Amino acid sequence: MWERWDGVREDGTPFESLNHYSKGAVVSFLHRYVAGIRLLDDAPAYRRLRIEPRPGGGITWAQAEHDTPYGRIESAWRIDGRTLELDVTVPPGTTAEVILPERSSETVTAGRHTFTARLPGP
Repeated sequence: MWERWDGVREDGTPFESLNHYSKGAVVSFLHRYVAGIRLLDDAPAYRRLRIEPRPGGGITWAQAEHDTPYGRIESAWRIDGRTLELDVTVPPGTTAEVILPERSSETVTAGRHTFTARLPGP
């Protein structure tokens, strides 16, 4: 992987590729932990997935999408006081295990689903 502090020429063209793994690692973290979209290892190509957002660090909302061979997965959540509202879209032909911060879980099939959870803490 090439790295340069001056990676872009004055005319705007790059010296080398700007598609660095370091940027991909950040996006992966946001999808897997903040939005909570995860592939379950026992099924191919997102046939079974898990949505388990992990709010924290002062973040009050997040939204992510992931295109799979079956369609688009969507996860969007927002915190209002001590309540988390999660909207999930599951593509046709797949199932999702949805795990909320208070650790309740539910398995859902294709479609749009909304969940509400009380956040743990004082």
